Amino acid sequence: MSSYTGKQNIRAKNTLQKMVANGGKRRSQAQAMREAGYSESYARNPQKIKKTNAWKVIMQELLPDEELAAKLRTIIDTREIKKMKFYPSFTDKEIITILQNADKVPMDIRRTSRYAEVIFHEDNARIQIQGLDMVYRLKGRYKHVEQCDHCTALEKYRNLSFKELEECRKQLMAKFTKSEVI
Repeated sequence: MSSYTGKQNIRAKNTLQKMVANGGKRRSQAQAMREAGYSESYARNPQKIKKTNAWKVIMQELLPDEELAAKLRTIIDTREIKKMKFYPSFTDKEIITILQNADKVPMDIRRTSRYAEVIFHEDNARIQIQGLDMVYRLKGRYKHVEQCDHCTALEKYRNLSFKELEECRKQLMAKFTKSEVI
């Protein structure tokens, strides 16, 4: 039970529930605030709600730090299985060395007369960045990024190449492991 009661608490709780409903799929905070009963002028400045004590209490109630940290760890550890083909002249040792130098985890190498196909694990950088971004936004931890309905920190990642995205992921991971994020 939260220490804040009344209309502000109920509206803050309803706003957060509407934002994370359906897995948090693209419902803006302003839209959720309107649906929860906030005035149009307050909903147009959704960053204001994150500064209230009611929001902080509701965030801790509905999204406890311990649960978020466990889920975030799962997201950060997300890997996907991929395939890559090499010329048949490459030896297994050469293929494994190439993959390990690229921080890939080889699982299997299958050979045909035309190619050597390697199956490997790879960090899913896009999912990891989206997970980190969602938690940072919900927790109001982006101090330097203007938060509004139409722009989020995620926008800067949308059109990056895989190599650029991987570099961003490594930088975020370094920040995450060096400091208390949640």
